[in-house]
Amino acid sequence: MINLIVNNIVNELEELDFYDKLTGIVKTAIVSKSNRDSNGSIENRFPVSYNTTTDQINKGDYIDFTPNDKYRGLCYWEDKGTTALNTDRLFVYFQSNIRLISWFNLNKINENGTIANINTLQTILVAKTIAKIPNTLANLSYINRISIELVGQTDNNANIFSNYTYSESKSQYMIYPFYYFGLDYKIKYSMSINCIDNLLINEACC
Repeated sequence: MINLIVNNIVNELEELDFYDKLTGIVKTAIVSKSNRDSNGSIENRFPVSYNTTTDQINKGDYIDFTPNDKYRGLCYWEDKGTTALNTDRLFVYFQSNIRLISWFNLNKINENGTIANINTLQTILVAKTIAKIPNTLANLSYINRISIELVGQTDNNANIFSNYTYSESKSQYMIYPFYYFGLDYKIKYSMSINCIDNLLINEACC
């Protein structure tokens, strides 16, 4: 459910031209590579689109969202958990906590130096991102009463990437002229449990 909601938020963010690589909720891909120095293996963890399969990861057939200086800006979301708040005869009520992660190559966004003050540029990136995220969404299939609330911004340090193992070559993208931030959101919604279409099972596939 939360994936469907977030994908609709991403549609709004796509209008911002300083993002050239966006996705909805990501999951952590884990790839082990042999380490000749220790005769063991090194485990690499990095964000990939949620629908990426294990087989695709093993084959290297995936789109990852690690920082890379060929992009202006990356944007993805992390799922921080969903709680059922209440239920009644017609609906189940949920609250999901999600985090937006944004990363930028400031040199590609401010190439002509129009904005001389870097703090001003960083503030604009945060403000324009927040402004694009709606407070509510129209009903989506059986998901109703969707409200979206910004609850905070993370500290501006590399801890927001702590779920992943970035090499030294990637860690260089955590300092100027690169910039990143995290925004925490609370999304409340209800799911109808009545008047649901029946599923048609194809017995021939069983």
